[in-house]
Formats: sequence, structure tokens, C-alpha cells
Amino acid sequence: MDRLHPFDTGAFSRIPEIQKDHFHPEMKISDFELDPDILEAVKIVEKFYSTNQLYIENTTCVNPENFRENEFEARSYASLISHNADTKYDNRVSTIEMIYKQKIPLNRESLIQVIIPHDFLEDPIFKDKLNNVFNITNPLTYYSIKGNPIESFGAVYNEYRKFADSKKMI
Repeated sequence: MDRLHPFDTGAFSRIPEIQKDHFHPEMKISDFELDPDILEAVKIVEKFYSTNQLYIENTTCVNPENFRENEFEARSYASLISHNADTKYDNRVSTIEMIYKQKIPLNRESLIQVIIPHDFLEDPIFKDKLNNVFNITNPLTYYSIKGNPIESFGAVYNEYRKFADSKKMI
């Protein structure tokens, strides 16, 4: 891992509403960069969510007001993750971001499951590749309609939750 942030840096950069509502105008992404160590991600989950399950559910256990006035970064992050009003963004903005310079190979050792639109199962080339290259014989699927991909986020998330629960990952 080369860089670690407690939230989606792309959303921070591209969605002005996030900065305006939760961060001081002078704050930069680099103010939130952590040591690139998985244990730092564990500390974020423990401090702001208490458990992996609450992190997956995007249910924070902290109130931004519980931090001292000079704990700017912690207060801002807590504000972002505890915000419940309707916005132009969803809970993916609070996902811990790990950035790697090296490529992570996708192969049968590194890929344990996929979640794909149900229509993809009808494609014999796609299905063959999943089975023979990645050894995924029973991919998770969801039904989708033509439209904005964000509209399928709930369906994908639901499949992910069921899979994570079944594998005791949370």
C-alpha cells in the first residue's frame, strides 16, 4: 500500500458539497493522509465505527462534537460519516481508500467473488472466463434496468452484505 485515506479522495475533490458541508475551506486531502498500513485502517474503524459490521453498515459511533475544537480532521471526518440528510453523494464517500502503485493481479488466487448484473450471466464468453480463469462458478448477481449505474448501488450492496455475512467477514 502506498497511500491511505479515511474517505474517498476523488469524491472530496469532485463534489464541492462535501467540502462545503464537512471540511474547512483550507483543508486539503493531504491533511487526512495516514501511514500506509492496514493497522491504520483498523484504527479508523475502531475509533469511528467500533466494529467492522458498523463500518460496513456506515453506522458511526461518534459525534463530531465529541472531538476537541483543535481536532479539525477528526471533527470533519466524523461530520462526513455521521451526515444523514439527502445529498448528491452516498455512503461510498466514507469508504476507507487504499492506493497502491503496483498492480494487483486479478486471478483465481486474488479474486474470491464478483457481483454482476444478471444479464451478464447470459454471455457465454463472460461466464466461461469467470469459471475457467477465475474459478468463480456461482457469481453473485442482481437485476438492473437501463439507467444510471448509481441506481443499482443498493442491489450490489445487498449482495455484498449477504456474501460477507455468509463468509463471516463481518
